[in-house]
Amino acid sequence: MTARPTDIAKRATAASRSKGGHARAAALRAKSEEERRLLAESRRDRLDAAIERLAELAEKAADTIGALLDDAESESVRLRAAVSLLDILDAAELRELSGLR
Repeated sequence: MTARPTDIAKRATAASRSKGGHARAAALRAKSEEERRLLAESRRDRLDAAIERLAELAEKAADTIGALLDDAESESVRLRAAVSLLDILDAAELRELSGLR
């Protein structure tokens, strides 16, 4: 007759249950820490890729604003481009002054 898990648990001493429990808990903790590390690494990689993409788009946006300042037929479009540029520069200056760079 094969012992069922509940039969084994009844016969196990407190010390043997504790020893096995601690080992299992430590193994689960280590596995969980590794999973958290891998998840954090994956998130950093995705964020780095997104920041790189945004930096590329920022260059394109700056070119577009510059072109609008120079070439837009509408005075209101040129004005909005100029204001946008000043807002961007103001935000960059505030960031530099606050030490967030």
